[in-house]
Amino acid sequence: MNKKRLLFLVGLIVVAAFITQFVRVYGFIRLLPINQAQLVYDMPTSLPVPAALQTYSQVVVLYSEEDEASRQLHNNVRTTFAMSRVNAGFINIADTQVPAMLNRMDNHSVVVITTEQMSLLSNYISLVNFVRQGGKVVFLIRSYFRPLDDLKGITENLSFIAHEEKGVYITGSLFPGKDGLGFEHMPHSMLDVTLRPEANVLAETLRGTPLIWTHPFGEGEVLYVNTTMMKSKIMRGLLLQCVAYLPEFFVTTIFNALVFNIDDFPAPIRFGRYENIYVEYFMDTPQFFKQVWWPDTYNFARRHQINLTGLTIATFNQDTKSPLEPINPLERSQLLYFGRRLSELGGELGIHGYNHQPLAMPGQMIFEKYGYTPWESPEVMEEGLRILRRAIEEMFGDIHVFSYVPPSNIISREGRIAVKNVFEDIRVFAGLYTGISELGVLEQEFGRDPYVPEVVSFPRLSSGYLFNDDVMWTIYNGIAHYGIVHHFIHPDDLLDPVRSGGYSWEEMDRQINAMFAEIRRRFPFLRAMTLAEAYRYFIHTEGLKVLTQKNSNVIKISYNQSGVPVYHLLRLRNNRVASVSGGKFG
Repeated sequence: MNKKRLLFLVGLIVVAAFITQFVRVYGFIRLLPINQAQLVYDMPTSLPVPAALQTYSQVVVLYSEEDEASRQLHNNVRTTFAMSRVNAGFINIADTQVPAMLNRMDNHSVVVITTEQMSLLSNYISLVNFVRQGGKVVFLIRSYFRPLDDLKGITENLSFIAHEEKGVYITGSLFPGKDGLGFEHMPHSMLDVTLRPEANVLAETLRGTPLIWTHPFGEGEVLYVNTTMMKSKIMRGLLLQCVAYLPEFFVTTIFNALVFNIDDFPAPIRFGRYENIYVEYFMDTPQFFKQVWWPDTYNFARRHQINLTGLTIATFNQDTKSPLEPINPLERSQLLYFGRRLSELGGELGIHGYNHQPLAMPGQMIFEKYGYTPWESPEVMEEGLRILRRAIEEMFGDIHVFSYVPPSNIISREGRIAVKNVFEDIRVFAGLYTGISELGVLEQEFGRDPYVPEVVSFPRLSSGYLFNDDVMWTIYNGIAHYGIVHHFIHPDDLLDPVRSGGYSWEEMDRQINAMFAEIRRRFPFLRAMTLAEAYRYFIHTEGLKVLTQKNSNVIKISYNQSGVPVYHLLRLRNNRVASVSGGKFG
């Protein structure tokens, strides 16, 4: 080989190595595979709805609007059933046709009482006879209506308990994970009662007072909830499983997903030394997050088969007035580094904002409470978001951004519109499912955003590293109701004394691994999804209706559409599944 050719080859190798290193460091390659394609989907095929709906099993809900507790419970039951595709009919308990309807109902259906105004039922004996002849009735709220005490399994009724009662402790078999679990913080308004020996207590308060029980009556059975707690959103999973408990069979439709978000990731890491980290690892904060936190997080996601969605922040400055500061090279290098790490796991890149200032203007949130600064105008919000968008494009190419999570779960109407104006592909706003209702807070239901209808509200149900009963109660309620785990963490949870619980990183990592090991053990079927993947499935099943029917020993499930998989939880009493046609069971 002559000298010129050798020099050319050496030079080519050097140039190739330089380009490879340049690409590795500066990121001018297409990353983040989930963000590469647009969210295109085929609409499911419509099917004819069976004409004889009365032959299909259903839940009949008796409600009233006479008092606030009954109204709240009625609305909560409607939402619970709609999300789980339970075929339900709602009838005002004061309707004079209710007794005749009860006389016609078969034993495959269940009656659910969502009001304490039982005196409005024109002939309560019709309800007693319905149960005596084999019917099932679920009382989801306590009611001081003594003529029905015998039906409920009550031998003595001393009216309302004067002392404070709190907590929910499951003592029966209501749902995997919830059995034996306690939730301390639920207050109760209860009746002071004594139960018959044949009553089966399924849940108690902290003091051991019967909270939920069943009582056989004639050929039928009653489930009674001796509190007003079912009007609470956090109780929907327990509510649904109480309704599902009595019938011979009960089918609920689930989303069937495990979604995991990391807020403030990728994000700049503040320089400096956090004493607890330094004492244990002899590292400053950026070193720790690169060399310890990320490898442990990577292993956690792989171990539990989790698809991560990272919600990026461009800068932690507090600018809310134009002109806004651009992202500096140090911030950019940190974003790029962790963005590449996210891509190694096939994760999704969503956004958390230009900075950590919620998109709200004066009067749209309580700024003093959080120490935030109002934005000057919607135009300045968009200016910050455009800086973020340009940085993402420069680092990762012309990718699609589908998901947005508001900082501190606060955003205004103008903020939502600003996000959609700058990031045209946005399809998910992920706020919180439950929380404190206050000005600007984004507390969501699953469904369409009220201000940006192209966007789906997909709230997060649980958060944090700490494995305790409160967190698990929230998680298992989500599974028991909608068949979903939607959890989030922050990289800096370790640095916060409340969010860390005072634990070391090693202990926090152990706890979150134990938490998801238990979830995976009990519910191995949950599908790992990013927010974009969850959006795709939500859109496919948005209009889904489900009907169930039992003939002899065969349960038939019918749908109004085809072309997309549908997932169910089936509850059977005193039976087992022998075979399945047209689906899978496991």
